[in-house]
Amino acid sequence: MDWRKLCVAIALLRLCAGFCPVWNCTSMAYDICVAISQNQLLVNTNGCDRDFYCSYTDVMNWYSPKSLPSRDLFNCTRQDFTPNTTLGSETVFCGNRNSNDNLLTGSHPKQCLSVTDCQTQGGWTTDCLCGMDGYKYCQPEVGSGAMDGYWTLCEEHQNRTNDPRVTVAARAYWLGYLEYYTLVVSAPDCVWRVLNEFLVLSSLKEAAASAAHWLLASPLLLVTA
Repeated sequence: MDWRKLCVAIALLRLCAGFCPVWNCTSMAYDICVAISQNQLLVNTNGCDRDFYCSYTDVMNWYSPKSLPSRDLFNCTRQDFTPNTTLGSETVFCGNRNSNDNLLTGSHPKQCLSVTDCQTQGGWTTDCLCGMDGYKYCQPEVGSGAMDGYWTLCEEHQNRTNDPRVTVAARAYWLGYLEYYTLVVSAPDCVWRVLNEFLVLSSLKEAAASAAHWLLASPLLLVTA
C-alpha cells in the first residue's frame, strides 16, 4: 500500500468536508453548552444545570463556519428534559427488509464527499451528512447493514405467524438510532452525557431493554397485534 497516496486521500477528504465542524470535549461552567475554538465545537463535559439542556440541533442552527456567530459561547437552554421510559412492551410488525437498501460499494459507516458516494444497490442515493469528527457520512436506509441489530431483534421475537416483530420501545430506539446515525458513529464520548438528542436516544435504549426483559417474562405478548 502507498501510504503517501493514502495520506493525501485522507487529507483531501477532510479538506472537502471541512465545513463539517469537529466536536470535542472540555470542562466549562455549567451554564455553557458549547464553545467555538478555531474549527472545533467544544462540548461542556459538565453538562447543563437541572432544567436546562444542550441540543445538537440548536447548536447547529447557531453555528455557521461561513458566518461565525458574534459570540464564541452557546449557553444551555432552559427546558425540562424527561427521559422517555414509558414506552410499552407491546410488539409491532417490523416490516420487510429490502436488501437493495445496502450500499452499492462499501459499507456503513461510509465516509462521503457527496450523495454520489452513497448509491444503494437499488440505484437511488441517500444523503451525505456531517458527522461530528469533521467528515461526512452516508445516511443509511432502514434495510441496510447499519440496522443489522434491529433486524436481528425482529427475527428473535417472531410471533406465531412467523412475522418479524419488535417491541414498541425497541422500534422507537432503532428509528432514533437511524435518524442520528451519522452523529452516533462519529461522536466523542462526552456528548452522550450532554447533548439532548443523545440523552433521548439513551433513554430510549433503556426503555427498549426494560421492555425486552418484560417480554421474555411474558412471551404471550409476542402474539399481540
